[in-house]
Amino acid sequence: MPRRHASFLAVLICLVVMLAAAAPAVELTIPHGIVESARSGDYHAVHKLLERDPELAETTDAHGYTALQWACIRGHWHIVDELLGHGADPALIGGDGGTTLHWAGHHDAPAVLARLIDAGADPQHKNQWGRAPLHVAARRGCAGNARLLIERGVDLHATTHEGWTPLHVAHRAGQPEMVALLLEAGADPDRRDSEGQRPEDMHADRPQAIDLSPERLDEYAGHYDLGPGYGFKIWREGDALHIREFAPDGLYPIGEDDFHCVQEPWRVTFTRDDAGRIDGVDVAFLRQTIHGQKRADHPHYVGSAACRECHIGREHGSQYVQWASSRHGAAYWRLATEWAKLLAAFRPQYRDITAPIEEDRCLQCHVTGAQDDEGLFEVSFDASEGVGCETCHGPGSLYMDVEVMEDREAFLTAGGIVPDERTCRMCHRNPERFDFGEWWPKVTHALPTESSHH
Repeated sequence: MPRRHASFLAVLICLVVMLAAAAPAVELTIPHGIVESARSGDYHAVHKLLERDPELAETTDAHGYTALQWACIRGHWHIVDELLGHGADPALIGGDGGTTLHWAGHHDAPAVLARLIDAGADPQHKNQWGRAPLHVAARRGCAGNARLLIERGVDLHATTHEGWTPLHVAHRAGQPEMVALLLEAGADPDRRDSEGQRPEDMHADRPQAIDLSPERLDEYAGHYDLGPGYGFKIWREGDALHIREFAPDGLYPIGEDDFHCVQEPWRVTFTRDDAGRIDGVDVAFLRQTIHGQKRADHPHYVGSAACRECHIGREHGSQYVQWASSRHGAAYWRLATEWAKLLAAFRPQYRDITAPIEEDRCLQCHVTGAQDDEGLFEVSFDASEGVGCETCHGPGSLYMDVEVMEDREAFLTAGGIVPDERTCRMCHRNPERFDFGEWWPKVTHALPTESSHH
């Protein structure tokens, strides 16, 4: 680095440090409690809440899960580190009778399991179905987890309520690599379950994949209700379909409206109504098949480009142009700058970040819908649009019809949002650094004949 550039960087760092030291302590605005923040991956909220009150780490939700358990379920590892660093107990029992090891074990993350065990989680503990963490690793094919658990001395022949050892589960789940790993570790291939079956007796081969177009995959995306508080989210990323009840998994097509999970041994079959529209899904677990009814009204983010046609002209106050030339419109690409790296380096909890534009902790407030854990996105949505129209006004599928947009009451009835200070505070959480009264006039874009916008 040239000397003058290094000197300039040093001056910038000193300036940032001086400003931070001079700033008085203020009350931050956090949109959710700690459990919901951990569940959705909102690292900043979790960090700030724990700074205020470390005892929040023991808070549980209505289903009996802690913030640490949800962070493990969803694979938010930076939040796991933050919670453990503030004394969260990894041995607490969750709503299903399991611990953090069961849920982190849905992801092949042996380093995380090792830290949880070192912090007090019991690698032998069984959940309400009698599954130990090694059963979870065997079912989902998480070889790294299995090796770590075996190294830590877990029982290779621990049994579920059905008498299934991890080897039984690996065979039943169609995980041949896991079968080989367990046998090499010393698992008994002749151990019988409660019905007298040897592991190999219940072996299942996974079906072969077929090709389906991305457009066809979009038919299946949606939310499927299982009952109060539970359901499946199914969405498309690129050419792949994904499913999530608690922990996420991939789906691959094996037939018409028929899929299989990438990790779980579940078959997923979509149902159609009389008009041929997808109206539900049947998920065949190991013990039972559960039906989820598709929500017909769940909104989708469509992207700011969909707003351009009607909001670019002078008759609409050049609203699209105002947005595109704003800091909001450039929010995504600002993460690619050296300034973004400098800001990350300044904050102790972000110093490990080397590429802010690829980091979920940064994207939370730099991409539309990133804080919406239940969000669904149309093919037209482009994350590089940054903080787009739908960040303030809600998912566009609710109100994008011209007839709705031309009628303010219809817009509001459909679910469109007129943003206010609370909307801004979802990301601009520090009142000392963000004066709503000062910044609001700089982003408002009412129609020329209106005093407010929608």
